[in-house]
Amino acid sequence: MTIAAPAHAQDVFTPDAATVDADRYLAPLPGDDFMVTAGAGVGGHLIPRGSATYDVVHRPFTVTRGGEVVGRPVGSLLMLHLGFSAAIWDRLLVAVNAPVGLWRTGETTVVDGRVYPRRSGAHFGDLRFSMRGRVYGERGDAFRLALGQHLWFPTAGADSYVGDNQVYAKPEIVVDGEIDMIRYAVQTGVVVRGGELPSSYALRVAGGVRLLDDALMLGPEVLLRVDLADEAVDTGAARVGAELYASASYRLPWSLVAGVAAGPGLAGGIGTPGVRGLFRLSYDPERHATATRRTDDRDGDRIPDRGDACPDAAGLPSAEPTRHGCPSDRDRDGVFDAEDACPDVRGELTGMRPGCPPPPDTDGDGFVDPEDGCPKVPGIQAGDGGDGCPPKGDRDQDLVPDEVDACPARPGRASEDAEENGCPPDTDGDGLRDDVDECDESPGPDESDTPGCPRVTLLGTAIVIRQEIAFAPGRTEIDPVSYPTLDDVAVVMADHPEIDLLEIQGHTDDVGSPDGNRRLSRKRASEVRRYLVKKGVAQRRLIAKGYGPDVPIGDNDTEAGRAMNRRVQFVIRRRK
Repeated sequence: MTIAAPAHAQDVFTPDAATVDADRYLAPLPGDDFMVTAGAGVGGHLIPRGSATYDVVHRPFTVTRGGEVVGRPVGSLLMLHLGFSAAIWDRLLVAVNAPVGLWRTGETTVVDGRVYPRRSGAHFGDLRFSMRGRVYGERGDAFRLALGQHLWFPTAGADSYVGDNQVYAKPEIVVDGEIDMIRYAVQTGVVVRGGELPSSYALRVAGGVRLLDDALMLGPEVLLRVDLADEAVDTGAARVGAELYASASYRLPWSLVAGVAAGPGLAGGIGTPGVRGLFRLSYDPERHATATRRTDDRDGDRIPDRGDACPDAAGLPSAEPTRHGCPSDRDRDGVFDAEDACPDVRGELTGMRPGCPPPPDTDGDGFVDPEDGCPKVPGIQAGDGGDGCPPKGDRDQDLVPDEVDACPARPGRASEDAEENGCPPDTDGDGLRDDVDECDESPGPDESDTPGCPRVTLLGTAIVIRQEIAFAPGRTEIDPVSYPTLDDVAVVMADHPEIDLLEIQGHTDDVGSPDGNRRLSRKRASEVRRYLVKKGVAQRRLIAKGYGPDVPIGDNDTEAGRAMNRRVQFVIRRRK
C-alpha cells in the first residue's frame, strides 16, 4: 500500500492511521482450493473445515511525497489468518476468519501533522463473518455458480495497521469448475466502506492443473483491485492495484491440505504490497473424500468402482445393478453397441462379426445348417461329406446303442436304470436333467422360463431375483406365489452376514398419480421388509424405500415396459 502525501494539505485527503489496514489479503474460506481466489464449493453437510494461513507481506504501507518515500510505517508484516467453515444442507456455507498480526517492522512517519506511529507486538485484526450460497452446479461440474457475502467488525485496535476500525462488507459472485485435469475459479465483488478509505472493486482469477491422482494442484492466480474513491476521500495513491501469484496445494494424510503461494505487487494501489508470500495448512475431509471417489472410479464415468458393473469401461447409470455403469448394449448380448456389428439383434461375443447371431444350427449338433448333411437330426463329424449326420446304431454318439438308449437323440451316460440309460445326468441334483436344466451346476426349481435356475442370486451389489414379487393390483399384500422367492432372499442374507444393509426398493409404472405410486411402492417395500424380518433377517440390516415411477427401466408407453417398471429390487448399500 502506498499513500501519497499532498503538497498542500487541502489538495488530497490523507487518511488517519486508525483507518489504515496495511494487509488487504482476503483469505478464501476453509475448503476452497486456491490460495487467493475463492471457489463456489459448498458441499458436505455439517462437515467442519479449518485453516491456518500465514501471510508474509513486504512493504505493505509506504507514504510518499512527490514520488519520494517519506517513510514506511509498516515495512514488513506477518499475519496469521485462522478460519473455520461448515456447510448446511449442501447449499449454504458459513465461515468465520480471525486475523492476527504476529510481527512487523516499520518506522514512525509524520506527514502534514498526521502521525503514523511505528507499532510492534501482536494485534488482533478485524473479525470477518462470511456466507456463501450455492446457486448452480455440483463438485466436478464444468460450471458452478455461488453468491457470497462478507462482513467485517472493528475488533482491531486503533493504529494497529491490521484493521479499518469500522464495519464494512463485501458482496460477491463466484464461478468455478473442473474440466478433466483443469480447475478454474473467478471471484468478483465490491468492498463497501463508509469511512476514510475508499470502497473498492476486486477481481480474482485462478487456474490450476491437478496432478498425482488429484493430490497436487499447480497454477497461477491474479488479483486486480480498483479503488472507487471520489474527490472527498482521495488518498492520492494509484487507483488500480494488481498482484500475480504462483500457487500450489498438496493433499496430505489425515484430511490435511498444505498450500503455498508467492508473488509480486504489480501496481501501487491501496492494499498492494511489494511482495507477498502465503502458507496455509487446512483440514478438509470433503476434498479427501472427493479425491478418493475419483481414485475409485477407474473409467472416469463418475460411478464408483464399488457399484460399477463395468469399472474399466465408461458407461451410464442404470437401475439394474448388473448394467449400472456399463456402456449401452441395446440387445443385451454382452457386446457393447460401439463394438456390436448387430446392435439390435442378440449375438455372440466372438466371431467374424461380434454381436451378430451365428448361422442357424437347427438340430444343435454343432454344424450350422449350410454345412450340416442332416440339418434336422443331430449328428457327428464323418469326414466324408456327411458331417452332421448320426452314425448308424448310435445317433447321439454316447456309446449307448440306440436299441437300449432311453434318450437316443441326446448324449448321456450308461445307467442300470433302463429309464435313464443313455440320458443326460442331473449334475446339480435338482431333479432336472442337464439337457433341460438352464443352470445345470446350480440347483433350482422347474417353475420359470429358465428351468433349473435358482430363484435368487447374489450378484455384485445386488440380490437378483428371477421372478418379480407379485402383489394384488393396487394393494400391498404379497401374493403367496412370491413367498418361495422371498424365502430364498432370506436364505441369501443368512448365508452372507457380511451384507450389513440391504435396501428394498419398490418401483411402479406411471399409471396413476406420482405421489400415490410413491406411497404404494413404499408400502410394498415395507411389506417385503416385514416378511423378511419374520423369516429371521435382523431389522437393522433392512431398509425399505419407495421410488414410485421415478426410476423406470422400461417404456411406460407399452404394456411390456410398464410390466418391467413394476418391480421390487434388492440393492446392497453397505458391507462389513
